[in-house]
Amino acid sequence: MLIDLNNPKHRKIVAFLGVSIAAYAVSSIIFYLVAVHLPLSIGYASTRVGFLVAAIMLMLLSKEKIDLGFSKSGRVSWIYGVCFGLVGILLFAAYKSNTLASIIPLVEGGILVFLVLDLVFHRKKLSAKQIILLVLGAGVVFLGTFFAESSGFVFNLAVLPYAVGLMVTAGIGYYALANNTKHVTESSKQFAFVIAGLVIVAILLVFYHGSNVFSGYSNTFFLLGVIGGFLLCIAFAMEIRAVKYSMTGNEGKNVLLRNFINSTTELEIIIVLLGSVAIGSFTYEALLGGGLIVVGILVLGAIR
Repeated sequence: MLIDLNNPKHRKIVAFLGVSIAAYAVSSIIFYLVAVHLPLSIGYASTRVGFLVAAIMLMLLSKEKIDLGFSKSGRVSWIYGVCFGLVGILLFAAYKSNTLASIIPLVEGGILVFLVLDLVFHRKKLSAKQIILLVLGAGVVFLGTFFAESSGFVFNLAVLPYAVGLMVTAGIGYYALANNTKHVTESSKQFAFVIAGLVIVAILLVFYHGSNVFSGYSNTFFLLGVIGGFLLCIAFAMEIRAVKYSMTGNEGKNVLLRNFINSTTELEIIIVLLGSVAIGSFTYEALLGGGLIVVGILVLGAIR
């Protein structure tokens, strides 16, 4: 078995993943509500505030040092931070005119990019059977993202820029999250995310909304955004820690374990889809697509 619950390290991996999945799911639903009710710049800014609070808290608890230099290892933090900064703004923009159930699977589709990167760099460490199952699982995920963004089972071309943007940036971002965990501290990655987010907020305020945006927003939804950002930081932190505990001396097994972790955290989509039904933000095609993504993720997670 890839995960052995008799192994204390593996039990910690499962515990970290459980917290991460729950935090991802709740933050995703919160982000949708915030995006719908607040101007783009204010909604996005509220989540960065919450993320910063959580990042400072975790840094103080772990007593980690922050290295935001541009060394080979340090660049991983910036790739992570910039990619997820872009994911956030793409999500908020997409939520303005699309349902929660149709957009969130696109982020989960990032596991395709994650897998492609691992196959490019590490395919020689895997057996032919493992590669076939990885591609099969990823193929089902891709089919799910197609249905999630379809209308009458015809792909909605209007959302294509969001689909490509979210899948690529999320996939690269998660790959940076899961790599160099030995040499790059969790806090370095989190603060790179904060800085990238604050730069995006400044750009939005200067070129998109202007200062008058502060006169007409809801304090309630701003606070909700802060809570969502706090939970997102916790979700990222728990996933990074799960990856750290999964490291072995076998690079092939490392590839399988990090793909298992990356795909398992995507099971948040089950909670998110239930939430989308509860708030009436879904289509039946989106639910079918989400279900297929779950099936694909389970195939990836079952690889031995």
